[in-house]
Amino acid sequence: MSKHKENSEPLPSQPSTGASTVAPATVSVPDNKGADKGLPKGLYLAFIIAIVAGVGIFLGRDPWLASRIYSDVTESSAGLVKDVFRDNQQRVVERDINDGFDDRYGVVQFRLNAPSVAKLLSQCEENPPMAAKIFRRCMDEGNKNARMIALYSAFYLVPKNQLDRGDIERIVSRVDGSKESDVEIRKAAQRTLSEMIVIKDAASKLKYEALPSEIAKSEGEWPSPRIETLEETRNGAKQLRIRWSNPDTALAWWKQHGEKGNWSAAEHAWVIP
Repeated sequence: MSKHKENSEPLPSQPSTGASTVAPATVSVPDNKGADKGLPKGLYLAFIIAIVAGVGIFLGRDPWLASRIYSDVTESSAGLVKDVFRDNQQRVVERDINDGFDDRYGVVQFRLNAPSVAKLLSQCEENPPMAAKIFRRCMDEGNKNARMIALYSAFYLVPKNQLDRGDIERIVSRVDGSKESDVEIRKAAQRTLSEMIVIKDAASKLKYEALPSEIAKSEGEWPSPRIETLEETRNGAKQLRIRWSNPDTALAWWKQHGEKGNWSAAEHAWVIP
């Protein structure tokens, strides 16, 4: 109780009448003459260098990581899923899948250095803009491994709205036999392109299944030109998905119909009205 009583007494600088006026406080400034007024110049310089270096490391991390991932995927080993079966002598035989309507057609698989692929796919989730830059570099200047893995990563970039018209054109260029000579890349690009296209005019099914008038003659063991659509319902509306039997048919169809579409961030797809 005595402590509360002492605290209730006015301070010496306050009038004892209970008025609200408060006497101005005076602040004494110590005499700093002769005192050290700051850090030595050497320490200041070291401090500034450390800050600049830290900012440089922070800003340079993404380009360094992107370059490292690109280098890793080029050294990977990517290919396509094959048809595996046993012959009459019970030997295991692998055979290329050339039919574009086979569910395994154009599916990319990784034989070596899978962790490098995992790094790229993780960036699709953690840093989509950087992953998109890696995708474009792989498609533009990468080797077969890089392009195959980039086509695989496209499925992870689509939900992040990182692809645009230029990226679709990159994929189409890998379908084109005059620009891409590797058959496996062409197959993978055909599958990727097919998965990204949505046709809104479901009533025009026959129109989109009709063969284009000009289809390049496919060399090798390709099936004859054929086009099929699959009807599906999304948000209560019917739409079509598209499949082609081979890359040359896909390219001819694209030139006739695909270029009329646009990339839709809302649909996460290349939408043809």
